[in-house]
Amino acid sequence: MENLIYVVFVIAFIVIIFYGEKQRREEEKKLELELLRQEKKRNKDKLIIQQKVSPIYQKCCEEVIYKYRFALLADRKKLLRKDSYGRIKDKGWAFIDYKGPSDWDKEPVIVNFINDFVRPEINNLDEIRQLFSKFPKEGEEEFEDIYKWASHCFSIINFSSYQWLEDQINSVCDDLENKNTKFGDSSSMDGVQYEQFCKRILIEAGWEVEDTPTSGDQGVDLIASIEDVRVCIQCKCFSKPVGNKAVQEVAAGMIHWKGTHSVVVGKSGFTKSAKALADSTNVILISDSELENLENLVL
Repeated sequence: MENLIYVVFVIAFIVIIFYGEKQRREEEKKLELELLRQEKKRNKDKLIIQQKVSPIYQKCCEEVIYKYRFALLADRKKLLRKDSYGRIKDKGWAFIDYKGPSDWDKEPVIVNFINDFVRPEINNLDEIRQLFSKFPKEGEEEFEDIYKWASHCFSIINFSSYQWLEDQINSVCDDLENKNTKFGDSSSMDGVQYEQFCKRILIEAGWEVEDTPTSGDQGVDLIASIEDVRVCIQCKCFSKPVGNKAVQEVAAGMIHWKGTHSVVVGKSGFTKSAKALADSTNVILISDSELENLENLVL
């Protein structure tokens, strides 16, 4: 009798264990399914927001790039150079050739432009900030700022955000540069040809342009006018950055020719000293790619 009771007890115990384990597995399965359902919903919600963020991010980036297109092209011209074999050498536009500790803090112009101009615009854009506040957060997901998150969203929907930005910047620069190629290739021009090159760009942009006499020009090559605006311009087709002398000459020349503004156009940029002098004398320093935008620069 005792043996029978023992057997029944053992069987009952086994049955309890079996059904208990079965119930535990069922509960675990239910929990797993619920977690999967929640994850699926979270991923769906994330995707919906990412799809909304992507075009907003793209539009904002395009607007910032377009706004600074002339400055970007001027930098690209300075930093992408052809060697004697016609090969393009990048001196800091999209790439830094790190050769030692002194180069470690340097960043390519494109990277600096994104960080200094694109990033703040994205960080302060209300539409994106509102979407970020609704974005399902997970413990392991951390973003440095709104820009990083928006960039990540764009990359999920499209492709690499940085590569797209780099391509977009170069595309805008290409369009701007190609627009002026119909007036000639400034890389092989002499001083007189470069003046006429600048003149044609200004006329195309709606300016009335007159040449000053070859001798006695008083540091002014062209005078461009729209209504009561009279801009005295010196054109420098130098292969190296333009220095102080051009700034001094055009500042004096503006007074002689009764101009309202003075401008130096430099194909290869300007020295730090020339920039400092221009700031104190209100002389505008630009590249030929910015001539199209001269009206906005002087007004």
